[in-house]
This record gives sequence, structure tokens and C-alpha cells, in this order.
Amino acid sequence: MGRHGRTDVIFSGVVKHRLVVGIGALGALGMLVSAWSHRGDGESGLLWLGMGVFTASATIIVGSLSIGPRPLRSFGVGAWLLVMAGGALMVWLGRDAFDSTKPRYVVLPPFMLFLAIVLVPLALWMMIWRPEQNWEKELRSERERDQLERDAR
Repeated sequence: MGRHGRTDVIFSGVVKHRLVVGIGALGALGMLVSAWSHRGDGESGLLWLGMGVFTASATIIVGSLSIGPRPLRSFGVGAWLLVMAGGALMVWLGRDAFDSTKPRYVVLPPFMLFLAIVLVPLALWMMIWRPEQNWEKELRSERERDQLERDAR
């Protein structure tokens, strides 16, 4: 066994990845529950809803890498990036609920506005032009190779 042999047996790469996805899903769920509890307060509820939608969208994209037989196709990733941009926009719209005395809360709303603007063209590019994913290329080349073998017989 290598230097980290024991921990790799218990926590393989896939298990670690699924653990991170699970923690992200629990965090997103907690944020959405918090949004529900703040539904009477417009800005605070919008802030928590945006954080929950943003985190859940990122978790779904990352989770698709280890949960299931294949990751999301480009169209699916693009659609979730649009949802993520919507969540970032909601966080920016609820920015008045942040405590502006703490430096990290001063930086987060403009960063979320930046993400809301940048993620939209990226999402549309992925949805419209649909770049081929690595696993899709592998499947296509495998099918072409099998077809060439059948034609050679």
C-alpha cells in the first residue's frame, strides 16, 4: 500500500466525490428550507432562495459526474448553468439582506452579478452548439470502429 493506502480503501475517489455531492445537496436543501422560513421577508427570502438554487444547480452538474452511467450532455449542463445564473441573479437582487459590515458579504453580491452575466452566454453556447463531451466521442469512435470491423468482414 502506498502512502495513503488505508484511507483510499475506505474513501475511494468515487466515494469522496459522492460525499462532496451529498454535502452540497444537504447545503442546498438547508438553504431552500431557510428561504421557506424567510418567505415573509422579501429580501432575505430571495437571498436564501438564490443561494439554494445556485448551490443545487452546481451540485447537480457536479453530481452527474459520479452518479449514473454517464454525465450530463452539453445541453443539460447548459440548462443547469442557466438555472445557476438565475440563482446568482436572485442572490444579487437580495443583496440588501447581507450584513455589509463583514468584508466577504461586500464581495459576494457583485461576484454573483458577474456570474449571472457570464454564465448565460456560456450556457447558451453549450445548449446551441452542443460541444461533444469526451464520453460521447468515445462512444462515437467505438461505434465507428465496430462498423468498420463489420464492413471489413
